[in-house]
Amino acid sequence: MVMASLGRRRYHSALELGCGTGGMTSLLAARCDSVTACDMSTSALVQAREQLDHAANVRFLPCRLPRDWPTLASPAQLIVLCDMAYYLGEDDARMLAARCHEHMAPGSELVACHGLHAFPGRRGETRAIHAILGDDPRLRETVRLEDGDFLLQIWRCVP
Repeated sequence: MVMASLGRRRYHSALELGCGTGGMTSLLAARCDSVTACDMSTSALVQAREQLDHAANVRFLPCRLPRDWPTLASPAQLIVLCDMAYYLGEDDARMLAARCHEHMAPGSELVACHGLHAFPGRRGETRAIHAILGDDPRLRETVRLEDGDFLLQIWRCVP
């Protein structure tokens, strides 16, 4: 659903926050010239690297978001958060959103896709976190898909 909803066929650079074992990373690698994929779990990163050892355009980094942030040569054209932001409390979600906004340029897209159901360990509610992520005057919502299980939103940064 995420890949079909993207605004472009190809992106120069993508930043995936909370890449886990690399399922989404694999899809991004096929559509992006370079992908920086971050996760706080070293075991997940090991699995992701093994799954994508053939992908020369992917760089995996350990990051404890939102405090750690990957070094990027330029703003990312695409920032992707799937099934990770609901592990953050409100203060950390605000810090994460601010970091995302800082690393966007006109034309960049921010993608957020999260489940709606409660589960153990969940700290934030999906709609509230997405409201925080979209709260920047430069962002325009281009996609919103919601059903009983998930919410997918995409925002584009405008000048």
